[in-house]
Amino acid sequence: MISAIGYLHEQDIIYRDLKPENLLIADDGHIKITDFGLARESITSTVGAEDGIPAQSIVGTPEYFAPELLTMEPYGKSADWWCVGILMFELMTGKSPFSQENEPPPIMFSKIKAGGMKSKIFQGSVAKRIHYPPEAMALILRFLDPNPHTRIGSDGLNEIKEHAFFSVYCAANIPNFSWDKVDNKELTPPWKPDNMRIQDNLDQGMNKRQAGTFANTAPMRGIGAHSQAILDGFEFDAY
Repeated sequence: MISAIGYLHEQDIIYRDLKPENLLIADDGHIKITDFGLARESITSTVGAEDGIPAQSIVGTPEYFAPELLTMEPYGKSADWWCVGILMFELMTGKSPFSQENEPPPIMFSKIKAGGMKSKIFQGSVAKRIHYPPEAMALILRFLDPNPHTRIGSDGLNEIKEHAFFSVYCAANIPNFSWDKVDNKELTPPWKPDNMRIQDNLDQGMNKRQAGTFANTAPMRGIGAHSQAILDGFEFDAY
C-alpha cells in the first residue's frame, strides 16, 4: 500500500480516498488499490501551495480527512500519508482514532483539528487501544502529525521506508524483508483468499458469462501515450 501510494506521488497523482473499502486482496494475497475516482493528476505539491501545484477540492471520506482539508487550505500529497496513518491505526485496533459510533461529524472534525493524535484528547484512549510494538505506534504518530510540513512522507517515500517500524521491527520479524521484495511481490503473504469459497458467493449465471457478452453502452476513450507509459507493467490496460 505504501509503495503504491508512493508510486502515484512520483507520477504527481494524489489518491485522496484511501480506506479499507478501496483495498482489495488478490488471489495471491497481495494488496491492490482500487477506485481512482477521486484521484487528481498534476499535483506537484507535497505540503501546500508554497511548494508546487496543490489540490483544493474537499473530497474523500470524512473520517480520513487530513486537518488541512478541514481548514480549507490548499493541500498536497502529504494528505495521503495522513490517510495511511488512519488506516494503519484501524487495521491494528479495529477502531478509528477520531470517529465514534453515532457521533456527529462536527465533533469528529474538531478532534482532528485539535492537534491530531498528539492532542490530550487522545492520550488516554489511544494508550488503551494499542498493544502493539512501540515502533508501530511511533509510525502512526508520525503519519498523524497535523502539520503537513513535518508529517512523515513530506521528505519523500524513503523517509517512510527507513522508519524503525520497517527497518528494525519488520526486518527482524519478517523473513527476508526488504522493500525490493515487497515491490516485486516476493514475500509470502500471511493469508490468501479461498477462491472456491469466494466463487460460492457469486451469482453463478453471471460468473459463467464471457466478458464479450456484456453490452458496451459507451465508447471507450483511449488515454494518452504518456499516461499509458506510466502503466506499463501493470496487469490491466486502462481506459
